[in-house]
Amino acid sequence: MRPDNAGTAAATERSTANSNTSAAAGEPATTKVNLADVPTPVQNTAKKLAGTATIESITPKLKETGIAYEVAFMQNGTRKIVLVNKDGVLQTDKTE
Repeated sequence: MRPDNAGTAAATERSTANSNTSAAAGEPATTKVNLADVPTPVQNTAKKLAGTATIESITPKLKETGIAYEVAFMQNGTRKIVLVNKDGVLQTDKTE
């Protein structure tokens, strides 16, 4: 017998996943998430790349290879944006 809330938790998890990945392949998702809400390898890479800088935003992106996370932060007065896959591997690095 399953607990009464098991179905609710699964539905909530599906809903959360869908809300962040509702864009078509190659189109950016626009929902920003907190650092604590992304996989640990992404957190570690984001913190390492940002160093002492404050992470401004993390936005999940649906790519052909799966979910990646766009991490934006200021570094030496320049806004940097990096794309990190779910395994914490740096995909792209750009400066604005």
